[in-house]
Amino acid sequence: MNGHKFLAAKLFCLVMTVLLAVPAQAQLSRLKFSNKYKIESIDPLSLREVKGAVQVTLRNDTTTFTMSDITGVIYKKGKPFVQGQADPVRVPAGNSTVRVTGVASLCPGISLWTVLGCLFGFDIDDYTADVSMVITDATGHTRQVDKKGVSVAAILRNRHKK
Repeated sequence: MNGHKFLAAKLFCLVMTVLLAVPAQAQLSRLKFSNKYKIESIDPLSLREVKGAVQVTLRNDTTTFTMSDITGVIYKKGKPFVQGQADPVRVPAGNSTVRVTGVASLCPGISLWTVLGCLFGFDIDDYTADVSMVITDATGHTRQVDKKGVSVAAILRNRHKK
């Protein structure tokens, strides 16, 4: 396999992790996504870990809030595949582009060959995620939010359950 395919597999892992951070927040019914995602950067930290940044365009019909302590695991057919964490994200009220940064790594037991194999037999419907974070609203109130078994395909198609 060439380096470009390996980088593409790592990029998929990073993008899935950071994209899951924003849709998992507590006020989903009032947060609209334009399905515009722009990858700003991706930097390999090792053969099993990358860091990067993604811009997400959205409309927040609530007040400004912050997401912190963002962690997640992506599962492929129920088996842990990629784990990651994102830096705190401030989501302003109204229309905006939010920058999400984070680090993603392969879960224990997942080999690079497994990731490369995804390039030849990839089905987005095979992936689910668990995401955990703390939401802090504009008044300073915090709330722990945990989402389990979230369909990655539904998030990317913007059809997630409220």
